[in-house]
Amino acid sequence: MTGIRPLPMMPGNRRKVVCRHGHARYIDPSWVSILADCGLAPDADWSALSPGVRVSESKVTNCFRVDHPVAGSFYFKRYVYTRYKKLRYFMRPSKASNEVFGYRQLAELGIPTLEVVAFSEHRLFGRLVSACVVTRGIDGSRDLETFAREEWSAMTSADRQQALQLIRETLFTQVRRAHAANFFHQDLHWRNLLLVDDVDGGYRIHWIDCPRARYQRLRRNPPILADLAPP
Repeated sequence: MTGIRPLPMMPGNRRKVVCRHGHARYIDPSWVSILADCGLAPDADWSALSPGVRVSESKVTNCFRVDHPVAGSFYFKRYVYTRYKKLRYFMRPSKASNEVFGYRQLAELGIPTLEVVAFSEHRLFGRLVSACVVTRGIDGSRDLETFAREEWSAMTSADRQQALQLIRETLFTQVRRAHAANFFHQDLHWRNLLLVDDVDGGYRIHWIDCPRARYQRLRRNPPILADLAPP
């Protein structure tokens, strides 16, 4: 595929339209050969690719887990707009670019999150055609919903209380830090919180999947309620 404009750096410093027309892409230099090994070549049309194992899908979004012998696992998510919602993001930031923005802001706030290694966006005169984001996998992670169903429910009563207290303290500290900076995830459900066992017996919580993330100084109650609402 020709005509792909390489971006000078990974987007994400603010919410904005990355590409108004044409095809723009950024790949972390250390990941160029790794992604190419898995079919995600720098000059390929990523919107038509399905590498690895599909882990989720919808009319627009498909996410794949790819295992590389050296780099380990990574996730390739693509948004493709044909007829469904094809004008929704006309001259508006794409979900993929908003995710990259959210991950970057979370990292700057000191909240564990995903590392983005590649981003791609394709538009025709402002209309979003496709967008893709590639993130590094986190070894030993599982979402909070899976943890509760498969691990927490099998613990003794005392261990359940201890695990609940550790998770609650960590998560509430993170939420307070984000909201103090006027940053809101706005989709903070159990499936968007990854748990990793910590060396001290606790848990590290990584925030993921944040296409609605934003800073908001005025009318803070709606995004606060969105972050604190039960799953």
